[in-house]
Parts: sequence; structure tokens; C-alpha cells
Amino acid sequence: MARPKTSWLVAREALLAIGEGATIKEAAALAGVSTRTVDYLISDHGRMSVSSRKPRGDALSVAEREEIRVGIDRGESDTQIAGRLGRHRSTVWREIRNNGGRERYRAFRAHQDAAVRARRCRLRWWETRPWLWAQVQQELRAWWSPEQIADRLRK
Repeated sequence: MARPKTSWLVAREALLAIGEGATIKEAAALAGVSTRTVDYLISDHGRMSVSSRKPRGDALSVAEREEIRVGIDRGESDTQIAGRLGRHRSTVWREIRNNGGRERYRAFRAHQDAAVRARRCRLRWWETRPWLWAQVQQELRAWWSPEQIADRLRK
């Protein structure tokens, strides 16, 4: 027998509480559901944690991702969802595609995945190419301007 579907308002309340650092037991009490239901919600939608980083100004917010999920549930097109959000339809299309498609899209999981991708843990260009950095420093010491150095390197 399938478990009954939890309303999105209840699920949202529990998942936001978890994201803000509440325990599963605290989130369940706040939302008025069992701890097992909260476990299922985390399994279905993912666990979001509050990040201290400041997102880009044009990045999708959790609320916008929730609206995308609501639009998917209503059967709306990407264009309709984008119009309601004030975004370009390709932004909505890309968000849905990057996060499992219409059948598997989950707002909280998408938001968490976007936060992980935004970290961009990679080496800087001068760390990956020390020989190039040495050449740039040498030319700066020889009184070349940054524009001149860039032109020379391009050629």
C-alpha cells in the first residue's frame, strides 16, 4: 500500500526547518507529522542546508525553485512558469533539465545542488600554469602594460 501524499505546505515547513538546522524530531513536531514522514520527505526532496555564502544576484532563489515545481505539477509550460517568475524561459528550461527533468525535479535538492556547483573549488589559472605566471611577472617588471602582455600572449 502506498503512503499518503504529504501536502506541499507541510513538506515545505518541515524541509525549511531541517535546512535551518532543526533535528528531524523538531521538524516533525513543527510540521505536525511523524519523524518517518520527515525521513521520506528528505529522501524525496533532498536535504537543504543554510549557506553563509551570498548567491549571485541573478541566481534562482528557493522560492523561485518552489514555483517551478508548482508549475510542473500544474502541467504548465516552461514559458508560462518563466512568465510568472519574471525570468527567461530558457532559465526555467535549463533549471529543470539540470535537475532531473519534469518527472524528477525537486526544489530543495535543486537548490542544494546549485549551491554545491557554485563553490567552484578549482585552482586559479596561475596555480595551474606557473610557467605562464612567471612570464607575466617578468614582462610586468620590464614595464609592459597588462594590455600589451595580454596581446602578446594571445599572439
